[in-house]
Amino acid sequence: MILKENFFNYPAYSESDMKWGVVITALGHTHILPDSNYPPLLHPKSHQFSILKSRRVTEYQIIYITAGEGYFESENNIKYDIKAGSVFFLFPGVLHRYYPNQKTGWTEYYVGINGPYIDDMVKKGFLSVNRPVFEIGVHEKLVQLYRDIFQIVKKGMAGYQQSASGIVWHLLGEILSLEKNKTVDSSTEQLIKSVKICIIEKISEKMDWDKVSRQHGISYSKLRKEFKAYVGMSPGQYHLQLRINQAKLMLSQTIEPIKLIATSLGFQNEYYFNTIFKKKTGTAPGTYRNSSRGNLTL
Repeated sequence: MILKENFFNYPAYSESDMKWGVVITALGHTHILPDSNYPPLLHPKSHQFSILKSRRVTEYQIIYITAGEGYFESENNIKYDIKAGSVFFLFPGVLHRYYPNQKTGWTEYYVGINGPYIDDMVKKGFLSVNRPVFEIGVHEKLVQLYRDIFQIVKKGMAGYQQSASGIVWHLLGEILSLEKNKTVDSSTEQLIKSVKICIIEKISEKMDWDKVSRQHGISYSKLRKEFKAYVGMSPGQYHLQLRINQAKLMLSQTIEPIKLIATSLGFQNEYYFNTIFKKKTGTAPGTYRNSSRGNLTL
C-alpha cells in the first residue's frame, strides 16, 4: 500500500464480527509537519478532538510515533515526553490528550480496537492504564504490520475484520515482546532504522538524500557509508528495491495497467520501469504478471 498522504478510516463491524473477539474501529496514518495544525481538519465531527482539552474514547487505540516528538497526558497526572519509537495506548473512558511538538511535528500510525479479547488482555495485566507508553524504538516490521492492516481494510473484502484484527494481534505481540526484550540500540542502528522508515513512507517519491541526511543530523556521504555497511546496499538501492518489491505485489495481486503501476511508484514512464524491472528481476513486468497470476483473467 502506498501512503502518499494522510489516511484515516472508521471501519464498520457487525455483531458477528464482534463474536470473533476483537474488531477494528479506527485506523490511520498522519504526517504532521512543523508548525502545522493538529489534528488535521479532516476527520468527521464524531471523531474530531482538540489538543487544548482532554477527551475520552470508547475504544482502545495503539499509536506508534515513527518520527518527530510530542507529548502525552493521561489521568492520575501521567505525563510523558513522546519521541520517535514511542508506542502509547489509549483506554476506553480514560481522560487523555496528546499532540506533537510544534517545532518538530510527528508521524503517527494508529489503530483502534474493541472486544472481549483486548479487555481480557488488560485484566490479565499485559497492558495497564498506569503505564500507557512503551519506548521500543523505530522498527520497520511494526510499520509494515500497520500498513498490512490498512491494505486489508482498504480492500474491504468479506471477512476483512477477522483478517485485519489477526494482524493487530500480531502487532500487539511484537510490541510487548520488544518492550520485554528491549536493549538500547546503538546510535547507528537507530539511525538506519529511522532512515529505512523514511524511505518506506516515501516509496513512490523521488528521494532528496541531502534533505534526509540533514533531517538526521548527518552528511549524506556518512549516511551512505553507514547505511551500506549495515544494510548491504546504499539508500538509493534500498529505495529502488522496495519499489520493485511493491511492483511485484501490484503485478501479481491487481489488474492495474502496467503504465499505472509504473507512474504510481514514481518511475518516469512505462519504458523506464520495464527496463529497470527486467534488470532487477530478470523478467519483464508483463511476463512476471502472467507467470505469477496463473489463470486469473486480466
